[in-house]
Amino acid sequence: MKKTVFMILIIALLAAVSVCCAQETAPGGDKSLYDKAYKLYEKQKYYEAHEMFIESQYGDWERMAKKCVRRWPKNGQLWYDTSQWLRDTQLTFKVEQPEDTAVYIEVYKDGKLFSQVFVGGTDEITIGVPGNQTYTIKDGVGSDWFGPEEAFGPVGAYETMLFTKNEKDNIYLEARYNYMITINVEDAVGEPIGSEDELWEDFSH
Repeated sequence: MKKTVFMILIIALLAAVSVCCAQETAPGGDKSLYDKAYKLYEKQKYYEAHEMFIESQYGDWERMAKKCVRRWPKNGQLWYDTSQWLRDTQLTFKVEQPEDTAVYIEVYKDGKLFSQVFVGGTDEITIGVPGNQTYTIKDGVGSDWFGPEEAFGPVGAYETMLFTKNEKDNIYLEARYNYMITINVEDAVGEPIGSEDELWEDFSH
């Protein structure tokens, strides 16, 4: 009788060990989706990677998803076209926003991206641009930052600025002048600027 009980205990113990091992070698989630997310992360496609890590539910997906939300860059010009060496006109962006909200601005010259500007909270940033040229200015507003290519993701708000009474989406900046564009400034002076909403898919690169 004792021998029979001993054999049953051994079998039960082996079964428990096999279950434990199975749990360690077969974690939940989708590894192939995780791997795709990681490749997007390496390509700096942070928003797409963020969503895919969450969907994968594999491995350290939570840690990687948090890493996809990038730290805000310092306020100022993130990038500009260095081939445009003549910048004889000043363009200032004066922004008033809550501390947890940022504005990302793209300046286009003749339809091509010329400058990228980031402003977190309230600040005033001045950049130099070539004068006697026509510009289009777009901006996005949000909190979670996924880098210049994807800005604030689809939860952000995006628009193209409209100038003059005819609400054209471009403005001519004369050489050797100083221009200021205010965003959410209560005591702003000058001509009002309109805007046209833009989809994130059309705003992101």
